[in-house]
Amino acid sequence: MILARLPEVQSAKACFKKAFGYSPPRFGRAPGRVELLGGLAWQFGGLAIYGATHYGVAVAMAPRLDGRVRFVSKEYGGEETFWLSGVGLPAELPWANPLKSTLAELRRAGVHFSGFEAAFAGSIPFQEAFGRSSAAQLALALALREVYPYRLSETGVGPPPSHHGRQVLPPLAVREKRSLAVRCQRAAAQSAPRHGSPFDFIPSLFSREHHVLALDAQSPASDLLALTGEILVACDCGVERDWLDDRLRAWTLLGSRAAEKLGVSSLRILDLPALKSSRNKLTDAEYACAYFAVTEARRVAAAEAALREGDHAAFGQCMLLSHEASHEHLRNSLPGLDRLVAKASSHPACLGARLTGPGGGGPMIALVRHHELEAFLETLRGERIEKCREADPKVVQLGEGVR
Repeated sequence: MILARLPEVQSAKACFKKAFGYSPPRFGRAPGRVELLGGLAWQFGGLAIYGATHYGVAVAMAPRLDGRVRFVSKEYGGEETFWLSGVGLPAELPWANPLKSTLAELRRAGVHFSGFEAAFAGSIPFQEAFGRSSAAQLALALALREVYPYRLSETGVGPPPSHHGRQVLPPLAVREKRSLAVRCQRAAAQSAPRHGSPFDFIPSLFSREHHVLALDAQSPASDLLALTGEILVACDCGVERDWLDDRLRAWTLLGSRAAEKLGVSSLRILDLPALKSSRNKLTDAEYACAYFAVTEARRVAAAEAALREGDHAAFGQCMLLSHEASHEHLRNSLPGLDRLVAKASSHPACLGARLTGPGGGGPMIALVRHHELEAFLETLRGERIEKCREADPKVVQLGEGVR
């Protein structure tokens, strides 16, 4: 993958030149990510399966000597300008808040940098459901590393890397990636509750093309699993979920209360007989969350085993079961999404489908046989999902993580 040839990098370069009047010398780019299984896994201490996508966010950057920072964005518009002394203050433009928080976290880690100008451009559809904000944070940190080289460690910073005549710095080491994920997670949690999970960043850093990552909320380890021969298709119903942040907070609280009442550190360690025998200790809402957490962890474990055996049909079935459980116990789906999942899963090319995104607040994602993709897309395009609105499916390839 040659960074300069990627469409979002070219777009960021053009945006930079238009805004600042000259060509940028350095770039950073990070892919988006997609949740295939493991709804609310981070909140419930469970398991999940994610992948990086071929969509991404790029940042074009050049240094300034006066301690001033200027952000421009092709998608969101406007310009955020501030002095480094104000890096910890709220941004005037909402989209810049997680970016300013990322800079503040890097400074707290001991990363030294002066002012700079940066232009952001992305190709990620469905925005936050596929990690647009998370990818922008990572891309900013990577571009900053190119302009003001730094090396993150678990306790702060180490000796900075050198270009040694190369156009770009050497790739991040595994420990650096983990430290960067932690810093970006902390920054994101200050901006919005739905972006406070390492799962928002780890797939973009560690995943590989045509692979997914098996993740565990109780362990920093992640396992790469091949997923070849199929492709992902995403499609939304076009309805805003203004209630999502409140629901995420509520589900997190309900899960914590259920675990406390049942005397366990994590809901995922329970088995169904133990949960059912303790039904009278929980409210209806607490039991619904606990039931989903327990069964979703088992679905993810079964899906992981299926991928290891090359049984993609079984993996797809786990996706469909996850959607049905989420609809029944969390009630976080919408009629339009349910119709899309039903339409997709009834097609012979589709192995499985479910809602995705933080708390299920994103589009439907379907696993489709690659050689039958066009027939599947034509079926979805003719589907009316909300009044006169027709489906607009997007093809999603499992892409390469940050290198």
